[in-house]
Amino acid sequence: MDIGELRRRRLENRQTYDAALRNLEKIRDETARVIDVTSNAKKILNEIDAEFESQTGLNSTDMAFLFFATALQCVRQYWLSNDRYRFKSDQASSKFIKKYAPVSLTGPVPYDAFKKADGWQDSSGISGINHRYTTLGHDPLLGWVFGTANILTETVTKKNILLESYDAKLLGGEYRIAGNTNIGTIFNGCYHIVI
Repeated sequence: MDIGELRRRRLENRQTYDAALRNLEKIRDETARVIDVTSNAKKILNEIDAEFESQTGLNSTDMAFLFFATALQCVRQYWLSNDRYRFKSDQASSKFIKKYAPVSLTGPVPYDAFKKADGWQDSSGISGINHRYTTLGHDPLLGWVFGTANILTETVTKKNILLESYDAKLLGGEYRIAGNTNIGTIFNGCYHIVI
């Protein structure tokens, strides 16, 4: 063993020692922090509670609103919870809903269409398996716009860069894809229906 080998080993030992010393210092610091937290736990919890109350606490306006809303709810339950406002049977409620609710609230929606109508041969790429994530009507945000537009115009709009769209026809209680259309025609149709 020569002097170079001894120096190399001494350097390795020194690096190992320094790393172990740094690790022990980290453990010592963390132990001191834990001791501080445990000895001041009540004070720290009180500070956290005070901060939470200052950021989320109810002020007098909130309390007045809360009691007013509670009073309204009590009055509503007292006045409107008797049997004269209830349907006699589930058939009576279904009859009422079918009579006064639009078909879009009680029936199928066009963006559920995935089967082809007779006479249409092209492929839409929409199937029973993928139509929920393929059509914009099922999108949680864009569905508010495109789903409503699809219901108004009896169409289906795909979730792709071209916004491919198809006409849908209600046949036998379900919508079927019956032809191509485009997003401009859909929104133009919505405009003329609403205005």
